[in-house]
Amino acid sequence: MKVLRLSPEYFCSPLWLETDDGVENIPTDAVDLPSPLREALERWAADYAETFQADDPGSSGFESPEAAADFERVGSALAAELSRVLGHSYRVLLRI
Repeated sequence: MKVLRLSPEYFCSPLWLETDDGVENIPTDAVDLPSPLREALERWAADYAETFQADDPGSSGFESPEAAADFERVGSALAAELSRVLGHSYRVLLRI
């Protein structure tokens, strides 16, 4: 079974394919997903990217604990939807 990790990283797709050879960042269109789910994943990744502070990367992050919790809630919902859509062909993990 393939392992697909949903994990935000700056300047990357939020999808990561885990194999015996390692982990590969893959574009959202590398997996057969409905357009609305693909768009939601890309919005979620963009929301994370907006937290990056180029002048001081160490201070990057959400402005409040509530914003971070909202982001995690959306990530959980997206992971559940990925799992539902992909069925038994992938094991979906969420790492935030």
